[in-house]
Amino acid sequence: MFPVILVAALVWPQAIPWRAVGRAEAERDIALGTMKLKIYGHMAGLREVDEVAGRNLRAQLGLELRAVDQCLVPSYLVELTDGYNDRIQEEVEARHGIGAIDEVWANSVRESQPELVAHDWLLRVVTGVGLVILFAFRRVLLPASWSRTVPRATS
Repeated sequence: MFPVILVAALVWPQAIPWRAVGRAEAERDIALGTMKLKIYGHMAGLREVDEVAGRNLRAQLGLELRAVDQCLVPSYLVELTDGYNDRIQEEVEARHGIGAIDEVWANSVRESQPELVAHDWLLRVVTGVGLVILFAFRRVLLPASWSRTVPRATS
């Protein structure tokens, strides 16, 4: 039984220093000139802000935005991605100044907000207009059998 436990402990994912593996991958990408900023979590890569940030990061810093996982992210992948992003951030700050990624991300959030506001406004207007039309034409749209008046029985 002890050898089984020993082998399981040796191959268990937490035993590997995932952050160091991520940093090594980042070093390789820096040498190849293909730096990425990796994101994970709920709706990663699917939000409007991610699309805007991807364009801005590529244009301003030469970074590709890549979603590595969504929703339930395993701990080893969090460590791997954080190690990668830490090294990439160090390199970008050496080239473009401290806080360059944060500044581009904040600008991307501001750029994507008007689209979100316009989308919400349009949805509310369409819903409101639809309800007004239904209310205004309810007598025409509803069959006569749905009338509110109930005939009374005569005695």
